[in-house]
Amino acid sequence: MIGGVVHRIGPSDRSIVAAGWLAVWSMAVAFWLLFKPWPYPVVMILAALTPWATIWLVRRDPELSLFESQRQPGSGNLALAWGLPSLALAIPSFHQHFVDYGGLLVVAIGLGAVLWTAMVVADTHGRNRTAMAFAAVVAFAWGWGVVTAIDLALTRNNFTVVKGVVEDADWPRRGGPSLYVGATVDGRRETFDNLNVTQAIYGLHPIGAPICVEIHKGLLGSRHVYAVTCPLV
Repeated sequence: MIGGVVHRIGPSDRSIVAAGWLAVWSMAVAFWLLFKPWPYPVVMILAALTPWATIWLVRRDPELSLFESQRQPGSGNLALAWGLPSLALAIPSFHQHFVDYGGLLVVAIGLGAVLWTAMVVADTHGRNRTAMAFAAVVAFAWGWGVVTAIDLALTRNNFTVVKGVVEDADWPRRGGPSLYVGATVDGRRETFDNLNVTQAIYGLHPIGAPICVEIHKGLLGSRHVYAVTCPLV
């Protein structure tokens, strides 16, 4: 008590409880997104908004911290809440094969910078540089997840199919099968490396076999490519 006024040290009990529930929520959303992402737009939106919920909570109670997880009560749960869904948001993009994605990369960096800046501004405590550097990486993952999800959603039905040939195949012990396909696109020979495929498509298309390539025209000059079985004529 100073001058008859009681000054609270540390976050309120209500904020600590809210941080705990937010951590539980973030884990649920992340596992939902990774293992059963349906309805896909809903779970993607929830994962994208969860890191902003942690920023909102810290702004309501400045005694919480996004970076000082070892010193501030409740902040460890907040680190989980902003980190886990951000990383989960980016993982689905690894199952896609993006080509000419420079424009998407620039937007992802911009979105990540906005999230990271908002986190730094909201946190009024000492700066843990290691945690802040990790947060920058996670923020970029969040931005990449957001921009690729929007790209895939808006361009799902905008594609062309060209015929190609399987030039190589790979099925590592740890991972799924993939094909290397050569095809002529708009009069130019292109090679699409490491296209993820199902076991059925892998088994039906040995090296040298014809296969079709489904090329989706994405945003900002990007493309995403899939190897598919050619339709019967």
